[in-house]
Amino acid sequence: MQAGIVTVDAEGAITLPAEAVQALGIAEDDVCCFVTDEQGRITLQLLRKTLMSEQDEWLDLVNRHDQVIGQITRENAWAKRQPVRVINAFLTNSRGELWIPRRTASKRMFPNCLDMSVGGHVERGEDYLSAFKRETLEELSLDVDALDWREIAVLSPFETGLSAFMRVYEIRTDSAPDFNPADFSEAWWLTPAELLARIAAGEPAKSDLAELVRRCYP
Repeated sequence: MQAGIVTVDAEGAITLPAEAVQALGIAEDDVCCFVTDEQGRITLQLLRKTLMSEQDEWLDLVNRHDQVIGQITRENAWAKRQPVRVINAFLTNSRGELWIPRRTASKRMFPNCLDMSVGGHVERGEDYLSAFKRETLEELSLDVDALDWREIAVLSPFETGLSAFMRVYEIRTDSAPDFNPADFSEAWWLTPAELLARIAAGEPAKSDLAELVRRCYP
């Protein structure tokens, strides 16, 4: 029998065609149920929002052209190596140095590692610039609209060794920021050469850091 876009077989199993799943915005890890009323009409109820853990971070899943094709949790994106979007930024001063922080020991990924000045995922429904502004405020207590900044790179994981689609920004300042202690434990002003030398000598660093520095500050 057919009930709109829902197919119900003889054993009561319910199937949605792929185009319906996409049209309804149902993600891979969504939880759904079907309710039948007295007239036999079937209603789809999406339980994602009520059952989703507060710890879940939902991201836009993109194709190799950086076009949104669905949604995925951050955990699943990394576990399954699915393409998502991130932003990174470097604070640079008049001496040509980069402000490089160390991640806290409590970070689930890359604890105690050297990091970009700002970094984070572009959340579901968000654009790169909005993510850059949000992350800069959250991590460094800085308002991007009041800063001297520019976009310096647009990068793809299909064309580089980087982990995600990425926009990279540069913020020009001679002042060290008041960073969020939940994100970073300490920081230094380093030239690109000094930073790469520390990483080469065995200093733990976030996986994309060295390649980003080489690409953006050759």
